[in-house]
Amino acid sequence: GLPATAGDMRKYDVATYSSTTNSIRVCDTRITGYYEDCYPNPKEPTKITVLGYEFNVLPTAMQTVSQFKPGDQITLLLTEDNQVAGAVEATGNAIGIAEVSSGSATVDLLCGIQVKGSVKLSASDVERLNGQLVRVSSSRKGGLSLTRLTGGVSGELNVAERKLGSRNLADNVVVFQNDGSGLTAISLSQIADGSVPASQITYAGTDWAGRVKVIVLNSAIG
Repeated sequence: GLPATAGDMRKYDVATYSSTTNSIRVCDTRITGYYEDCYPNPKEPTKITVLGYEFNVLPTAMQTVSQFKPGDQITLLLTEDNQVAGAVEATGNAIGIAEVSSGSATVDLLCGIQVKGSVKLSASDVERLNGQLVRVSSSRKGGLSLTRLTGGVSGELNVAERKLGSRNLADNVVVFQNDGSGLTAISLSQIADGSVPASQITYAGTDWAGRVKVIVLNSAIG
């Protein structure tokens, strides 16, 4: 959603040209997980299932995807509309809001897709993860691994200056607040006081340029 130059491109970014708008859209979403299944075969896959989600594989991606087979750990490089543009051995960056029980989990990823799978969680883990922002991956067929995101960069959030500590906010920054039952998205304009102390910020994550792109507040502050 932000203007970019060629100098903004980084390894594993996916750039897609649209003849309709005469523009190039760039996406850096990477999904890492257990390679569960494919169709019609691993050498020429048109669909691949990872994290319990079936992705369309673009023709240009077959060369790299065909180097993997079901049972492997794989990282998918996605286009802006969540199609597979390539596959590599790298670290994923998929995060989303989790809905969990002791035996299963559903995660609404920020890239716009929903993944599901089995989990093995204690009652305390369910309470800690349910409704929270998590990083998701998988190491077995049908299973998900969830890690709650906390920490990141620190500092006071200043809405007027669009800064968190000394770091600028990204123009497309996403802000969540914990309303007691989980996270809900809010806009910066809903922060009545115009600033939030560092002690009320559970997590702040940055993009490749060091701009703050995701903020999780630990209470309702609107």
